[in-house]
Amino acid sequence: MCALLLAGCGRRHTAVVVHSTDTVRIASAITERIVRDTVSVALPAASAERTTSDTVSHLSIPYARSMARINPDGTLTHTLLSTRERVSVPVEHRLTTHTDTVTRLSSREIPVAAEPCLSAWERFRLAAFWPMAVAILLLCYFPLRKLSNC
Repeated sequence: MCALLLAGCGRRHTAVVVHSTDTVRIASAITERIVRDTVSVALPAASAERTTSDTVSHLSIPYARSMARINPDGTLTHTLLSTRERVSVPVEHRLTTHTDTVTRLSSREIPVAAEPCLSAWERFRLAAFWPMAVAILLLCYFPLRKLSNC
């Protein structure tokens, strides 16, 4: 009889499926900025020479050395040689940055155990369990007590 009382208290669970959605969001950004920098440039070799009958001679090129002399025949020789140095030149260039951001929320089905609504009979069984258990214990206790007093 106790087994019947304990077996009557079991409850059923109903599975409920919860759906989650899938969302994909893509954000793209392009950033441009001007960067100022200094570049080291090697100058090409250049030379110039002039011979004149005048006493003064002038030769010029950027970043060059000049040597002037009077020859024994009375002519002036002027030699101009470029230096083989690197020159720093300021430059500007555009720096473009592409940024793509992808956000994804996935979709899943999640089973969740939910308590079902109880019927009237189930509610009665739950409410009556303890009083009936006590009554059965008392019904078993008194006859056993009388037998042990003999």
